[in-house]
Amino acid sequence: MVRVNLTQNLCRRNFPNRPTYHLVCEAKFNNEVLSTDPVEHNEEPQFEQELAWDLDKTSLKQHRLQRSALKVTVSAVDSQSPVKEPIGFFMLDLRSCSTEKVYKWYRILHSKYKSSPAVFASIYLDIEGQELVPNPKIKTGLAMSLSEADLIPRVYNSEEDNQHFSIPTTMANIQSTNITWYTIGPRRLAKEYFMLTFQFEEAFKLESLIPIEQSLCSGEHIGGFHFTCELFGITIYSNQFSQLMQVKFNSIEQTFYIKSTVDILRIYFVHITPLVIKFCFGSHVLAHATVPVEQLIPFNDHILQNTAVLNKSFDLISEESDQQLKEYQSKHTEDKPRVNINITLRRYPDKNAIQQRSIMTNNNSSRRLRNMTDSLNHISSLNLDPYADVNTMCSNVNENYDQFVTSLPEGKTLKQSSRTLERDDYLCPSKLLNVYQSMDGTPNWHRYCYTIELRSVKNIQGFDHELQLYARYVYPLFGSGAPVMTLPPIAVARNQEVILPHGFCAFEFAASPEELKTRLNDNPLKVVFFDRSQGTLATDSFIGYSLIPLVSVFESSIVKATKESSTLVRRINDSVDMLAEQSNTNELKVVGQLVYSLQLEDFGAHNVDSNASVLDKTKGLVHQINDEIKSEPSDIRSTREYQVAIELELWRAAEEAKFTAQLKKREQTLMATLAEEWHKRDSQREIICRKKLSEYQALEEKLRNTLIELATRERQLTAGEAELVRLKQENARELEVRRKELNQQSQVQIRDLESQMKLEKKNSEHWKSQIAEWRSKYASLEEENNSLRNEINGRLKKSVDNKASNETPSINNEVARLTAELAVARATLSETECRLVEVERGRARYRQLWTKSLHELAKVKQEADEATRISLAQKEAELEQLKSYYLNVDEKRPTSQDLKEPTDGNLERLKKSVDNKASNETPSINNEVARLTAELAVARATLSETECRLVEVERGRARYRQLWTKSLHELAKVKQEADEATRISLAQKEAELEQLKSYYLNVDEKRPTSQDLKEPTDGNLER
Repeated sequence: MVRVNLTQNLCRRNFPNRPTYHLVCEAKFNNEVLSTDPVEHNEEPQFEQELAWDLDKTSLKQHRLQRSALKVTVSAVDSQSPVKEPIGFFMLDLRSCSTEKVYKWYRILHSKYKSSPAVFASIYLDIEGQELVPNPKIKTGLAMSLSEADLIPRVYNSEEDNQHFSIPTTMANIQSTNITWYTIGPRRLAKEYFMLTFQFEEAFKLESLIPIEQSLCSGEHIGGFHFTCELFGITIYSNQFSQLMQVKFNSIEQTFYIKSTVDILRIYFVHITPLVIKFCFGSHVLAHATVPVEQLIPFNDHILQNTAVLNKSFDLISEESDQQLKEYQSKHTEDKPRVNINITLRRYPDKNAIQQRSIMTNNNSSRRLRNMTDSLNHISSLNLDPYADVNTMCSNVNENYDQFVTSLPEGKTLKQSSRTLERDDYLCPSKLLNVYQSMDGTPNWHRYCYTIELRSVKNIQGFDHELQLYARYVYPLFGSGAPVMTLPPIAVARNQEVILPHGFCAFEFAASPEELKTRLNDNPLKVVFFDRSQGTLATDSFIGYSLIPLVSVFESSIVKATKESSTLVRRINDSVDMLAEQSNTNELKVVGQLVYSLQLEDFGAHNVDSNASVLDKTKGLVHQINDEIKSEPSDIRSTREYQVAIELELWRAAEEAKFTAQLKKREQTLMATLAEEWHKRDSQREIICRKKLSEYQALEEKLRNTLIELATRERQLTAGEAELVRLKQENARELEVRRKELNQQSQVQIRDLESQMKLEKKNSEHWKSQIAEWRSKYASLEEENNSLRNEINGRLKKSVDNKASNETPSINNEVARLTAELAVARATLSETECRLVEVERGRARYRQLWTKSLHELAKVKQEADEATRISLAQKEAELEQLKSYYLNVDEKRPTSQDLKEPTDGNLERLKKSVDNKASNETPSINNEVARLTAELAVARATLSETECRLVEVERGRARYRQLWTKSLHELAKVKQEADEATRISLAQKEAELEQLKSYYLNVDEKRPTSQDLKEPTDGNLER
């Protein structure tokens, strides 16, 4: 196998500056696409990366035979848009590449820039056998081609790999052991073997993670405290514990065997979700911590020659959303709960590591043996009852012994471990003697009952709103790590004293008076106050705290509880300030006061008779062992120590049997209680389950109906939306058609207006030219008129005197004739006007007559209609009378029963009666018919008369219309004649004027010249 790296070290020139864009190079080779990170798009962008692909020798040879070329595409990416803008590309020849780096300038082909940008790049081979200096900036095809499925740990199957790859014999021996191997990464790359070890070491300050309001000992949460985490799909548990101040775990490691590579493991630790460590009580999660596993393998370590270790303490975050508590913990970092873990990663097999592991295991085993005796010393240092039952002490020793046996290496048996125990520490009388001497030398222990009562709070100030206040404190010195709280919260107003509920708590313990006083003096009680907000998601905010000196109870006087008893009581009532830290100045200020009561009851010396006998017997055995061990007899079986050891072993076996019997009896009692409780809970759960099932069925039915209704509404809404879309489309089409029509109309109107404007412009230009022409003509005629006037005035001045006598008669005759004709024309005109006035009067009279005739015609029509209506009403009334009459006559006729089977005699009688009645009724009927006929004739005559009148009216209307038309024609004729006469007279006057003009023109030739009349006088001009 040969590894080939095709690498380009890229830098550029002649690129334009585009501040908002970045440059990216992308290339595809061997079905893998790699791209560089975006860099700034400036004039000379710099790439500090490489692109690499993995090939074998056969693939490389095949690519060279096929003359494969590497196409590198250059793109520009806008920072505000993910779209790539192609700039161009350049080609790299695979045949010319070698192990040497040769850099050249490559011009970008099909570039969109005019500045001819170029790239300074190289392509070379990197063979796997050569020394390789890892470069963290290289983007390898391996890292880019790994999928999410490759990073999922899976159990290794050797048979599946044997079908594809040959496995060395050493690795086959490793895999043949009963060890579960996990494969991470592709099978062809995962060829290295590793060991990952996980271990819980210590935990600190866990008491602050106990929930305030929730009880941990109820229901499904029964169990102990422990830590848990999940790695490679396996859940890891720590040992259960009860001490929350500081916990040290056994050196029990969880080992995982991995088949992968260093680079793939680094990628796996980076891409997986962070490792979460959970702090639990039973199945209830109290807190969690996040472990950054990616820090396990250093970034520059590609070989993992040394063991990678991650040994740190991580903060535990509570599951409760208590923001004020988090702020308080952030200010007091020393009070943060933490857990310390140890994660190691090494190669497998590693003999040195195995030897070190065996040494550590042996050290841990010896440490466990020493802890057996340290547990006895630990009992004497507790503040609780130091003289507990011997069975409890033996159970602790047996528990430590069992832990020691489980912590031994796998190769050792129980017999070997027992021999090691005897040889090392179990028969060391000096240590046991020291233990019992320390227990024997303890001071006088007394039984105490310390009572703390938080009574009330008062003088609350510095808050704008009403507080929902409660107090909380924890005092592990009395042997309890559970918090004491005054719940439920109470409403506290400003400057008001309120009593705290459930503030009483009593602690019973055994201790010496001096040690108790010293401990209480060193550890005052810290009471913390919180304000709980309203609502479903209530949160607690920190208000302040108070420090109660518990040792102050020793300052009070001692009294007896009763006269008969020997119990001594000390009692004190006092108040202490409630302090809060200001956020700005970090100074403490008083925000209120806490009223409390302390009481210490001394019940006297503790009863140790039952325990002392057992301890004295054990001390005697130890002294005998210490005395007799000094002598060294020849036969060890006959020695006193051996016999004492046998007796001690027999006594231990008897005690173990008793203890086992007690445990079995206790177990049976507990099992019976648990079974009864379980059946009770089971019945309750069954009832609740049935109730919930019925509720769920009702809710399911309701949900089903709701879903049906929603589906119906959805269909209606869909139909409505479709209809709305259709209407919108129709409106859009109509608007589009209307817009097109309006555009066409506007274009047509614009064209018409433009044509009209052109015509108007032409007309205006024509009239302007005409005006200019007429003005020029007017100016020339004005000049001619002035010249003619001057000439006429000059000639008249000379010739008037000569010809006045000859022309006067003819002029007078002409004037007289014209005057007569003018008078005749005026008379004719006045006559025509009179005729016109008469015609107008006739027209008005005809109009009045026509209007009057129309009114009369309407009146006649109305009268005729009224008469016809009255006559018809009368006829209908008469017909109704006749109908009623004949109906009365029909009632008197024979019935159908009488006429059912008529005989001939009956028929004759009926015929006669009918004839008689007919003869009697005939005259009246004839008279009535005659009367009606006469009235009908009268009505017809009236109608014919009315029709005649209507015909006459129509004829009069036609005659009036003819007269009106005739008058209009006559008026038009008169107007035409008057116009014709006026036109003729005007023509005659014009002809006469022309004659006069011609006459005077002829006369002007004989008049004096303008030189003679150069300065005419006013008198001449008047004449």
